[in-house]
Amino acid sequence: MSSKGENAWGSASQRRMVFSEQRSDTTRSDTPSLASTTVSFHEASPEEFMRKKGGQNDGKKEVLHRKSSFRESMSKHLSPKSNMPKSFKPHPILGVSCLTFGLVPIRMAECFPVNAVIMVIATVASWKADYVHTGKTSYWLLFDRVWAPFSFVACLHTVFTVGGLWWFLASFSPVLCYQIGVYSRIKGDFNGYNFWHSMWHFTGVFLMLLCFGVNDDGSICKA
Repeated sequence: MSSKGENAWGSASQRRMVFSEQRSDTTRSDTPSLASTTVSFHEASPEEFMRKKGGQNDGKKEVLHRKSSFRESMSKHLSPKSNMPKSFKPHPILGVSCLTFGLVPIRMAECFPVNAVIMVIATVASWKADYVHTGKTSYWLLFDRVWAPFSFVACLHTVFTVGGLWWFLASFSPVLCYQIGVYSRIKGDFNGYNFWHSMWHFTGVFLMLLCFGVNDDGSICKA
């Protein structure tokens, strides 16, 4: 009797141990591990390490390339050297377009004297840089590149004051002519450059005078 009881107890105990081990194995296999599976820096293979290092170097090279391109662009912009070849001969129409800037300060003088002075200087600088000294090395080229943004802002300020927002936005349209002229110069199409750079001057002056003609009722200076 005692022997049978011990055998029964032993069998039940063994079954519980087997069941417990099965549950433990199932838990271990089904439960996701919380440990990180990422290969550490020290565990990475030499090939993977070199690939990651190469990617970092490529990123650094790209940043350095952009900085170098920016410095080169600024160096060319702030240089007395011409963007045109020495053989380039500007068309007389281009010279005339530069001088038409002189019509703008006539309308500006009464109400916008500071802007008028800026535009008088811009007229001389444009004629000297775009017509007289183009294709050469001259500090007129450098001065024109630096002064042009001030004259453009002076025109925008005047147009906005006289005509309002829509005239202000329309004043950016001549910039398209300027950009086409730059593209023509890069392609080596110097006839195209002569035409489009002249149009950049003509359309800008035309819009300025038209804005005054349509909106100036004599009350601008009184406002």
